[in-house]
Amino acid sequence: MGLKNEKGLNISAKKTVKPIFFILIGLFFLVLYLMIRIAFLSSGITKTLEEHQSHIENVYQIRDNTIELNDNVKSFVITLEEKYLINYGKLTHSRENLETFINEFDNPDHSKQTIANVRQISVEHAELIGVQAHAIALIKQSVEMGNSEYYQYLPQYQLSEQELALSNQERIDMAVELLYSDEYNSEYDDVFNWTGSVINSLKEDYHNIEKYNLKYIYLFRLFLVVFVVSEMLIAIIVMYISFKHIILPMSHYTESVSTDKPFNEKQGVKEIRLLAHAYNDQFEKRKDLEKDLRNAAEQDFLTKLPNRYSYSNYVNNLKERKIPISVFLFDVNNLKVTNDTKGHQAGDALIKVASECIFEVFNDGTGNNCFRFGGDEFAAILELDDKDKIAQLVDRFGNIQKERNVSVAFGYSTTSDISLTTFEKLFALADKSMYERKNSMKK
Repeated sequence: MGLKNEKGLNISAKKTVKPIFFILIGLFFLVLYLMIRIAFLSSGITKTLEEHQSHIENVYQIRDNTIELNDNVKSFVITLEEKYLINYGKLTHSRENLETFINEFDNPDHSKQTIANVRQISVEHAELIGVQAHAIALIKQSVEMGNSEYYQYLPQYQLSEQELALSNQERIDMAVELLYSDEYNSEYDDVFNWTGSVINSLKEDYHNIEKYNLKYIYLFRLFLVVFVVSEMLIAIIVMYISFKHIILPMSHYTESVSTDKPFNEKQGVKEIRLLAHAYNDQFEKRKDLEKDLRNAAEQDFLTKLPNRYSYSNYVNNLKERKIPISVFLFDVNNLKVTNDTKGHQAGDALIKVASECIFEVFNDGTGNNCFRFGGDEFAAILELDDKDKIAQLVDRFGNIQKERNVSVAFGYSTTSDISLTTFEKLFALADKSMYERKNSMKK
């Protein structure tokens, strides 16, 4: 008997397994490729963030170096004490090489604006050093100095014949005038402004790179799901376990990295949870470090009051509002005498007592409206123009000075609408009022 020619599935198991095997292998390598690409892009985001944070820290170091140089050179020309000049030389010797720092930005990861802002910091910093070198040269020509190994690192400046012809006191006065001139203060402020611009540019660069990488991460994740689902139809159990306990948690972690959130340590297999735990540990350390950096950048170390940088941010948030504003400026009396006769620890204690008096009287309840500019200079900003309330504050401040045995000269200026004037004008009027009061206290 012969077999009937019946129609059926004309499929050979041997021939079927082979293409399915190659399909599985192909899907496996496609999934593997997509996972590697996702991991690579995710690590690229993390690496870029670390690099940008490192650059931001370098910018903060430049700013802090500028502050220390400025404080030491001003202290030197005022007191004529060589220790400040030696400190200045040490800072000049140990400060970051700006050109090396600038060269780090000559790569495609940074925008032209960021590179231009960094170079502008170099220009402004050089101009500031030039003025400081001029002042130092005037003092060195007028006062006999000792020897120090750090003097070789001081910036050089050639005095003119007219300057050499001046008397010693005239050269000293000229040096003081240079470092307290509006032009110098403007250059000093420019360094801070450009550092802020660089930080903002770096953040924008990171955001653009992150956005670019995330676009491909989401695209690859879409393809990954398609291939995984296809493979699950062939090997449902294996792919179900892999997707649920490995791939899905990893995709969630990728999203967590992009949104700067901690990982869920309850997802995935043991190794995935260990990864989440390790990441979360580093995540918390980074958050603590960011908090410490913000405090260091915005808070005065000695008094714990907001610093000049915080003052600039504070007034920028107020200047467009139509509200009354009073600006108070303070100058601690007898600080130099205290430092010279009792030591700098006593001077620091005097500054802390003065800051406590200012904060206790003029704090508006937020804790953010009283500032220390550095040295013996403080400021407070209040949203009021009521003369009676101001008079009460002044009386209370006078009483608390007597209670705490401290003397602080102060001045203030007021406007009923800050949008009709500028903080610069109010600051100038308050500064003038303060020094008039300070001079009257000396008589």
